[in-house]
Amino acid sequence: METKTLHPTALMYAKEVEEGKLSRREFLSRATMLGVSATAAYGLIGLTMPTPAQAAPTKGGTLRVNLETKAMKEPRLWDWTEYSNFCRGWLDYLTLFNRDGSVTGSLVESWEANETATQYTLNLRKGVKWNNGDDFTAEDVLHNFELWADGTVEGNSMASRVAALQDEETKMLRDGAVVAVDDNTVQLNLNSSDISIMAALSDYPAAVVHRSFVGGSDPVENPIGTGAYLPESYDVGTGAVLVRNPDHDYWRDGGWLDRIEFIDLGTDQSAWAASAESDEIDLTYRTDSDFVSVFDGIGWTSSEVVTASTLAVRFNQLDAPYDNKDVRRGVQMAVDNAKILELGIGGLGSVLNSVYLVRSMRVSDTVTH
Repeated sequence: METKTLHPTALMYAKEVEEGKLSRREFLSRATMLGVSATAAYGLIGLTMPTPAQAAPTKGGTLRVNLETKAMKEPRLWDWTEYSNFCRGWLDYLTLFNRDGSVTGSLVESWEANETATQYTLNLRKGVKWNNGDDFTAEDVLHNFELWADGTVEGNSMASRVAALQDEETKMLRDGAVVAVDDNTVQLNLNSSDISIMAALSDYPAAVVHRSFVGGSDPVENPIGTGAYLPESYDVGTGAVLVRNPDHDYWRDGGWLDRIEFIDLGTDQSAWAASAESDEIDLTYRTDSDFVSVFDGIGWTSSEVVTASTLAVRFNQLDAPYDNKDVRRGVQMAVDNAKILELGIGGLGSVLNSVYLVRSMRVSDTVTH
């Protein structure tokens, strides 16, 4: 490994891991966001990147998933992951945020950041086709950044994620902020350092749409995408169906299933459990803590994913006696975080501590199948 090809800040982060100042997950996130490959990042801290164990996949079959089907919006306005779970069938992302904390390429194959993290050079994956036959090019990427950076659109959460590319006055994409170097290379020129922008491009409202996509459109109505599936139906409050697109050569491994049926069973998890027991569904999008044991009892297997969901209880510092810092600190010290976690969500999560919070818990979404 030649260190001259690695971002100098990644070397500093590796030193902090060695000194116990940074966790492995934090290191992997920071190093890969700066363009260091996941393999190289593991190597910097003396580890070998693990190879995921999986059975050899075969094509065919139908998967039935319990998922709410909400009234569809354009991707940059998505405020629930349920939207993206359906539209991922044909819409891909520039980057991926992985379980180990690393950020890796998807439609962007690799990238480099300058020393101050104010300029990123994105190397787009070559050979990717849209399902209408068009090549995926820098023109598509520029169009998406124009949509994402538009802070004048109400509900566009992507605007805050790419704020370093905005014009401060117009709240839209700044001239020269995103430049197509050639068909397969895009340069991002930020107005301030931002190490997180490559991770932001993996977030669920950052689904990449075709250059012809018009802001405000319904992506289901004209499903041009780079993914392996097409929507067969989408009925709010009832369900939706994806079918594999036989006319599209998917650019990566995947698209193994013939059909994915999303069944909206409402919000009553007892109905979910009854459907599972009756063999009407194969997978739940999520399972709250009270029902994890119910699904365990019928023989389903659960998978935990650590999320950013956090429960926090704060004092009203304007009212006595909580205007007294010593009182607040005393209450904090008197409470057992682990016991609160157990009582609150059955111990399904991890405990965090804060000087400013009475209680803070990072909650795990549990998926059962």
